[in-house]
Amino acid sequence: MWLTRRQARLHTLSLVLLWSAWLASSALLLGQLDAWENDAEPLRQQRTMTSAWTILLTLVAWAAIHAVIPSLAARARLGPYRLTAAFSISGLVGGLFGFLISRTSVGPFPRVDEQMLDGLLRLRLAIGLLGLTLLMFVRLPTSALGPIFLFSRHSSDRAARLAWIVLFGQAGLMLFAWSHVRQRGEEIELGMAVSLGVLLSSCQRFSQRAIGLIPLAWLGSAFGWLLGWFRPDLGGPSILIGVCLGLAQVAPRTEIMIRIHPSRHRLGAVLIATAFALGATGAWWGQRLLTPWVPLPILSSLLAASFALFAFRGLFRELLELLVEPILGVMYRIRAFGPGVHSVPTRGPVIIIANHAAWFDPLWVAKVLPLRVRPMMTARFYDLPCISWLMRRIFFTIRVPEARFRREAPEIETAVQAIDQGDNLLIFPEGWLKRREEQSLRRFGHGIHQILDRRPQTPVIACWIEGGWGSYVSYKNGPPTVNKKPDLLRSIRIGISKPEQLTPDILVDHWRTRRYLMSAVLRARTHLGLPELPLPFPELDREDDPALSPEVSTTPGSVQGTE
Repeated sequence: MWLTRRQARLHTLSLVLLWSAWLASSALLLGQLDAWENDAEPLRQQRTMTSAWTILLTLVAWAAIHAVIPSLAARARLGPYRLTAAFSISGLVGGLFGFLISRTSVGPFPRVDEQMLDGLLRLRLAIGLLGLTLLMFVRLPTSALGPIFLFSRHSSDRAARLAWIVLFGQAGLMLFAWSHVRQRGEEIELGMAVSLGVLLSSCQRFSQRAIGLIPLAWLGSAFGWLLGWFRPDLGGPSILIGVCLGLAQVAPRTEIMIRIHPSRHRLGAVLIATAFALGATGAWWGQRLLTPWVPLPILSSLLAASFALFAFRGLFRELLELLVEPILGVMYRIRAFGPGVHSVPTRGPVIIIANHAAWFDPLWVAKVLPLRVRPMMTARFYDLPCISWLMRRIFFTIRVPEARFRREAPEIETAVQAIDQGDNLLIFPEGWLKRREEQSLRRFGHGIHQILDRRPQTPVIACWIEGGWGSYVSYKNGPPTVNKKPDLLRSIRIGISKPEQLTPDILVDHWRTRRYLMSAVLRARTHLGLPELPLPFPELDREDDPALSPEVSTTPGSVQGTE
């Protein structure tokens, strides 16, 4: 990247405005060509060729912008999801503006003629050249080629592959929506409603949560089509359809671009454009073949409902997290601080470690990280009837037996396998909820060293959670939830350090590893403006370390999770 942070933000703003101008000129051109009353053969051929080139160049520009969004977002310290939403909203607003002008016969754009066509083409050429120049200043990652997400078994690639499949359905539903509103003459209402839906979806920070909107959005659009069929006199169905489809517009594209290997950003952008083109083409042919027998609103509703069922199955975890988030938002104000906020990798594997003072620590950490995490949970809670099904089938939580000293630790092997698959682990190495206010941190278990010793290249992110002690779900003044008032907008602050790979001289000894990680978690407090605390127990020699006593040294140790 050749840009400073401030330059990157100005660069991004320029690209957003140029993209809006490009779509405004494209919509104006296509609208005017569509209204061209001269049907002479040469002019008709010119109109067809100009329309085809306009659509093709727009797809190419769209793909080029998506290819640089992750790099721009990282340099400008902007969230990639919200940056993608900004491009979408600006493009929709520009397209609507051009469409409105193309539909009027007054003002500076009466009706297109050859002189008007030449002027529009020159304007588009200038916008395209300027945009291409700006794109050349964004340097893409130059790492070795990684796997293609369509065929990889990596966890992040699986998430990107599911999002790519979702794009086909989204493109088809958008084409059905456009056909529906054209019959009703509500194109402007649809465009404004889609823009509103994109704006509402951008209230979410991370795409792995926002993609949970898709099942609800598709189900809402199915209801909108049915409502339009039974009550054609109402104007609301088109708005409902547009808002719902706008909610599902940005998340799958962002998921693809931030989950795939950085060396495949160009390919990912091309595949996004391909998915939209093929999905819209398939929907167009399906509409032509089926609408003679099935009314368009009924066909659209059935298609949207079918897609919604698929999305409910494939995105159930994301949907569940999204539904829990409003409750969490009422109880807690969760904010993240520190250099790790903008440097957390979006592609695993990563190990996140933190102090453990409350039941909801995993929820709070997951809220501020752009990652899907696999927590480790003690059998005491993992084996509860309802929770067990969720932990096993939805969150793929790693079960940790409660016995403190064991000769076998299957959770270590499961954790190593998860890292090999690209999963992100959330570990509370203390293995115990905080019980005393004067003790800031308990000694970390042996298992965290075993995992890192076997997979030393795995980055570690140290976090400190402030505000959990004393909450409704902590042990302060009694067991969690017992004789306590539920929290209301309680402040939870999380300090996040930069990802770090531990060096061999740290990993050479399990006690040195544990001590270093404990210090890293305590140092994360400084990102909250708090002083760094010393280790809450005296320095121990190796001979005096209880972890090396005979009854413990033969056991793999403990990597406890959420208690």
